[in-house]
Amino acid sequence: MEESNHFNYHKWKVDKHTNPEGYTEFYCLPPHWTTDSEEKTKYSIESLSSLMGVDKDPDFWTASDAALRIQQISKDDLASRELAIYSTRRSNDFNRAQPWVAKGFALSLEKKFNGQNDPNIHPFANIPHENKNGIYGKYGMSRTLIKSGNYYVKTGFGIREGQRPEKRANLFSGGQGKWISWSTLLTWKRIPRRQDIPPQHLIDAKKGKLLLFISHRWEDLLEPDPTDRQLKALKVGLELSLVSCIIEKENTNRSGSGLPEIIKQFLLQFHPNFLNEIPITNWAKEVFDVAILCTTEEEYLQKTTNIERTEVVNNMLNRFFDDVLIWYDYASMYQSPRTEVEQKDFERELQLLNKIQEHATTVVLADNEGYLSRGWCFLEVSGGIRNSITELTPSWAEPLSIYKSLCTWASISDQLIGALKIHGLEAINSTELLTTHSEDLPIISKLLSELPLMGLIESDGMDLIGGHIPLPYIKNRGWAISPSEVIPTEETLHTDPIYDYGDLSKLPEPKSIIKKINDTEPLNGECGMWVYSTQKMLSLTWYAKAKQFYDHINTKYKTGNLESVCCTWADSRGYAEDGTGWSGYISSSTKTLIIVTQTDIPDICLIYNSARSRHLAAGCKVLTFNPETGKLVVAHPAPSPKLKFAEYDIMRVLRFRRSTAYLRYLLLPKGTKQEQTNLLTALRLDPSQHTIPDLSIDQKSLLSLSCALVLVEAECRTKLATWEIWKDFGLNPLEWTNYDEAIEKIGILKAIIQKIITLTANPLKRRELLYKVLEKEEGELTSGFLQKVNEIVDYLSKSSNYFNS
Repeated sequence: MEESNHFNYHKWKVDKHTNPEGYTEFYCLPPHWTTDSEEKTKYSIESLSSLMGVDKDPDFWTASDAALRIQQISKDDLASRELAIYSTRRSNDFNRAQPWVAKGFALSLEKKFNGQNDPNIHPFANIPHENKNGIYGKYGMSRTLIKSGNYYVKTGFGIREGQRPEKRANLFSGGQGKWISWSTLLTWKRIPRRQDIPPQHLIDAKKGKLLLFISHRWEDLLEPDPTDRQLKALKVGLELSLVSCIIEKENTNRSGSGLPEIIKQFLLQFHPNFLNEIPITNWAKEVFDVAILCTTEEEYLQKTTNIERTEVVNNMLNRFFDDVLIWYDYASMYQSPRTEVEQKDFERELQLLNKIQEHATTVVLADNEGYLSRGWCFLEVSGGIRNSITELTPSWAEPLSIYKSLCTWASISDQLIGALKIHGLEAINSTELLTTHSEDLPIISKLLSELPLMGLIESDGMDLIGGHIPLPYIKNRGWAISPSEVIPTEETLHTDPIYDYGDLSKLPEPKSIIKKINDTEPLNGECGMWVYSTQKMLSLTWYAKAKQFYDHINTKYKTGNLESVCCTWADSRGYAEDGTGWSGYISSSTKTLIIVTQTDIPDICLIYNSARSRHLAAGCKVLTFNPETGKLVVAHPAPSPKLKFAEYDIMRVLRFRRSTAYLRYLLLPKGTKQEQTNLLTALRLDPSQHTIPDLSIDQKSLLSLSCALVLVEAECRTKLATWEIWKDFGLNPLEWTNYDEAIEKIGILKAIIQKIITLTANPLKRRELLYKVLEKEEGELTSGFLQKVNEIVDYLSKSSNYFNS
């Protein structure tokens, strides 16, 4: 390792393994840089460069950089790990990386450097809040133009509805904890402590009740609602949700809140005549007419008290209010000061919080961004999205769009749960989640780690691929490289969903699973299984559950004995990443391939389609199984498939990009020598070109050249927010003919960097200036080129102060 300007150079490594099947595997670790100072700043600047556009498809090796860098970063520093992953992703469309752990830091840096907002964000990626129709719309009761659905998948082709139904299993089936009826809530003028509530008003969560778990932010250290505005918001929000459910019962569009839909679901099951009663409908319309003209809770409550209710309406409402139970921590759990008995009960219920929330609908009482920074609130959101979650936005609050952004929050929480599993519960310390009492964070960490993974698909964008992809291989013929165009016959079967598909509680040590994956034998025999998901931890979990899935599938469709399993993940975030696990192709000669994957993968993923079509073309039967839904698609190969085979050697790397997950990147010409692979890796060449430069140098010179190249790339990415463009100006190793020429060009680029950084501390403005200079200049990096750059920079520094701002 060599150090330069706080950048550390790490040498490449290439290991050669001869496979018994007759091909060679090269395990390649590229040379890369890490930084020992201002890690977040340098990684974030590189990530910010994508805001100003991407010149070319990114460097193949940068995905390995991410894996190698996070091995150097403390497991407790999730923010730096996140940025180390994001900085190597160059997507600037609506799949652009959005930090969460490092959000505050990244936003402040973006503001400081005037980073442009992404102009390519899809207009429906963040559904705007409906704020019309007075307080009715403010609370999220207005119906959006979006069809009723569950969540959205952001793909390279647009935004589409997810195929997996929203999980609302076991609602209205009772549960743990002490609850307050809606009827009791209406009598309160102030939310009392649990100790001050009459015992008969504290109700057990019985079957056949609508449970509403209120998630809110405490506004004071001693009590959550010192001004009573949360209580008023609950009274107003609950009533407006009921009104919306009644007057828009025929509307198939969904509300911005989601609570009306839950109330409707409950009414249809337990109060089937409620929605069709004319007196109830008339009452709801009167309330609606008032609500759309009000802007505050006080105004609404005052005016709706003047609406007369008939005895029939009162009786029906009261029966319904008695069936709606509310959990609000201040009223449902013992508060300080507590007796010894109360303290034990409090601690017991705290450990049961996930169970208390499990069969309820979580109602997020929106506040502002401060809500999402609170540890308990984040835990409640994480639990809510795994069951049922809705949102109410009072007049004094801003919408948090958690209900509308289910996929995003599922992905974030899945990643944090995975990080807690891989790095330990202490990993939560770096999330910047806030608690009033420091001893609360370990409790939150433990409760989070007990939640199951959701595995919702957020995007198919610039994710990083880990693990192994199976590719049909026949000895003495080679790899299947051209799939048949014959359409296979398919049959769709339905098994029961596997409800514990995301349960991590019985998962072995992740490192032991990774070791098994690294030692994976080829897929062969009667039946092989390929696990493929968009999250590392989900793939590891499913890999460990392979036998369970196999037995489940065989209750509906008989296959041969399961003899081998392989695993792949395409992870878009980095909290749960540890930088281990080789990526590449493995040979497959299995007669039946079971693909265990997420519901939306088959419709959007080219990797899935490629593996499936090639196996079918090779005469293999392919079963695609979705654990979340139980759906099983059986595809039979065509009778006479046509398939081309070719002999290749294989390259393995530590993760590669979805955009480079093509055969040409990892299949090397048969008979590739280790010296060639060594040169390709040392100079970080694009392996898909299968071209080696005519550069005859000894190992000492190669190390020197590799070091100089990697360190100047580090400076370019973090000081000028660019790199790829320099390949057009003579920094393409494929064009080098001798060592001295290459070193000279690298030296000239270093001099240009040092000159440009004298103008401004803003790397994005440096990039802007650089591009203006390069537009006027042609040719390669020579002393004459450097002189022209110096002249332009000197002129600008004397004639303008624009770049000094």
